[in-house]
This record gives sequence, C-alpha cells and structure tokens, in this order.
Amino acid sequence: MEKAKFTTISSNETRLDYKGNKFMLIEQNRGVYGMGRAIQLYLMKGFEKEHLKEIGWTKSDGSCSGMKDACITRLTTLDECKKAAIKYIDALL
Repeated sequence: MEKAKFTTISSNETRLDYKGNKFMLIEQNRGVYGMGRAIQLYLMKGFEKEHLKEIGWTKSDGSCSGMKDACITRLTTLDECKKAAIKYIDALL
C-alpha cells in the first residue's frame, strides 16, 4: 500500500501526493454568509485544479445546510478529513 504524503502549503491548503497523483485539500468559507468552513478535495493537473468532493466541515455556519452533501456529515477536524480523502481516492482509483 502506497503511503500518502501530506505537505502544508499555507494555513488553509495541504498538498497530498498519493498513488502517483497530486491533490489539494483546501479549507474554504461555506454556508450562510460564508461563516462555515469546509474542506474541499481537488485533483491537480499541473497548475489547474479539478474539484472532486467536499470532504467535511470544520466549522459550522449555524445551519450546517451544506453538510448533507458532504462525504462526512458532521463537524470534524482536518486530520479526519485527510483520512476521509484517502478513503475517497481509494474508491475512485
């Protein structure tokens, strides 16, 4: 089993090298007035990024309206999102 390599790029971006591909986990504002925070998974194709999945929310917007479509449907941590991203990528590949 190939080991995933996580590299912190900035306070809200983490690069993931896994199975010969490059991905980004990016925490972005979501929800009511952008008050929530959600981790998005992107596939990197050179300098272009393709959105794959919203992995999970790290901060509620008060209504948690967007969480019903997320891979993880509860508030979670970046570390849990990393594990969920690996599981999601394994299912894709």
